[in-house]
Amino acid sequence: MYTDKPYNKFDQVFATYGPKTNLELLVLYGFISERNPFDSVELRIGISEKDPLLKKKESFIKDCGKTKKMTFPLFYYQYPKELYEFLRFCIVNTKDLTNSDLSFFNFVEEGSISIEKVIRKIIIFSCQKNLKSYTKISQEEKIFSLLDTKISISTNQKNAIRQRRCEKKILQRLIQNLQKNLT
Repeated sequence: MYTDKPYNKFDQVFATYGPKTNLELLVLYGFISERNPFDSVELRIGISEKDPLLKKKESFIKDCGKTKKMTFPLFYYQYPKELYEFLRFCIVNTKDLTNSDLSFFNFVEEGSISIEKVIRKIIIFSCQKNLKSYTKISQEEKIFSLLDTKISISTNQKNAIRQRRCEKKILQRLIQNLQKNLT
């Protein structure tokens, strides 16, 4: 460990873990914080294989040094603006383009209200799909209620359950926030 100044023997020293997600804290230090403001869940989004502009989009995105599938972090109450930009790119169609060149389309600025609503719906759908991959909530609650009484599981197993619960909370809160913005 390195310090910013010299310390005397028996001085109290404070350490910070920095802005790390719960998964990073778990892997690096063996614990998680259920109220971690830096905690996130990853969302993977890609261009549809059925997109009529697939070849053009693949070529354009390759020229930009990106791939047709990208991963974005989702936090409790926010998501990166790059996610919105990439989704605008994914859903653009021939009607949205004034000419056939994708480089003239502005993916950074908000488009029409209908496009922004579609983007929110896509994020909601993706979050709901991710939530379905987790164990049922009732099973998890049952495990937690038995932890102190009937069964004993390792600290790693407890942390894994806590981590999954935190990830599900992030997805659920983001869905709630996006649904409020749809009305």
